[in-house]
This record gives sequence, structure tokens and C-alpha cells, in this order.
Amino acid sequence: MWALEPQTLAIGADILRRKLSGVAFSGKDLHTELGIATPRERQQSREANIAVIPILGIIEQRAHSLGSSVESIEAAFDSALASKQFDGILLDIDSPGGSVPGVPELAEKIRDARDTKPVLAIANSLAASAAYWIASAAKEMWVQKSGETGSIGVWAMHIDESER
Repeated sequence: MWALEPQTLAIGADILRRKLSGVAFSGKDLHTELGIATPRERQQSREANIAVIPILGIIEQRAHSLGSSVESIEAAFDSALASKQFDGILLDIDSPGGSVPGVPELAEKIRDARDTKPVLAIANSLAASAAYWIASAAKEMWVQKSGETGSIGVWAMHIDESER
């Protein structure tokens, strides 16, 4: 089950069809074709003690090469929340969404923590579907002028390859 922006889902389905027909893809090729940014590490703002947690590319429950995992986002969030070094947390999002497992729990954790420490989110430049679900749990959400946000839609897809 996917909470993924429809265009990205269609591109992913096309990639899967080609892979099933024997076309080889590298991780770099997949990043390029899907338009996924190069992963960034968590950062600290020097002017204010804000933990910046990047949420980039396709979201999956566990670590993968095409984006962010719920596990890594949650670990960075827990660390920033517990740290006395940070006064707030910024979710820096550029994601079309991804798979559903783990996302509702992460959003609930963010929502529950936002009174402990300010949690803000920015669509920089895309927060769609599962990414929007996560962002909407923050105390405030911003969108850059050229940014996009999208609905929380859930898709299931079946590709019939029986004729091949």
C-alpha cells in the first residue's frame, strides 16, 4: 500500500515493468529517473539551536537507497527531542510520499511531542501524500513559494504480467 504522489507511482510502475523485462538499473539511475534528491544528513542551525531533519525522496518503513526511512526519521527526531542542545525541530521535506507502514505512528509521535519542543515543517519543495501526513503533524507547516503540497491519498496497484 502506498501513500505516494500519483506521477511518482506511475514512474515507479514503469521502472518495475522495465526491470521485470530484464533492463538493469543502478541506484543512481533510479534517483535520476524519479527526480530524487541526494540524501542529506541531519544538520544544526548555527544561529538558533534548531535540529534540521531532512525527509527526502520516497519514504519507506526501513532504510533504502531511494529516499528516507521512517526508522531513520524517527531516530533523528527522538534524538533531537531528547537533546538539550536543540530548542526546536525543523522537518525539511522534499518528498512525493511513500509506503504507509510506520507513517501514522511517526505522525502521532510528532503531534504528541510538539508541545514539548516546537516542531515545524517546510515543504522544500514537495510534501505530498505520506510526506504531507508527516508534515501535518508539526505545530506549523510552511511551503516555499514554488513548493507543492498534496493530499493524503492511498493507492494499491496490481500489474498484470500474465500475458508476457
